[in-house]
Amino acid sequence: MEVTDDKSLPKAERKRLQEAHAHHKTPAARLLKLADKISNLRDLAADPRVPAERCREYVAWARRWSRPAPGEPGAGGALRPGGERR
Repeated sequence: MEVTDDKSLPKAERKRLQEAHAHHKTPAARLLKLADKISNLRDLAADPRVPAERCREYVAWARRWSRPAPGEPGAGGALRPGGERR
């Protein structure tokens, strides 16, 4: 399936592959993966047992995953690092 990770791989490798293949997914698959990342971040932030550093690591990884590929809308710095429009 387009949005399913290979659970036989180590977590770090699955994340690396998600980043490498994100731009080759259909728009619907990317939207679903983005919704999943937002849900995961909300769960992490709401759980007092999760260290703040873990939340920051997940945000950094999700930002890398969600960056537009060169030539895609939003590529080339359409947004500033904080997310606000230029």
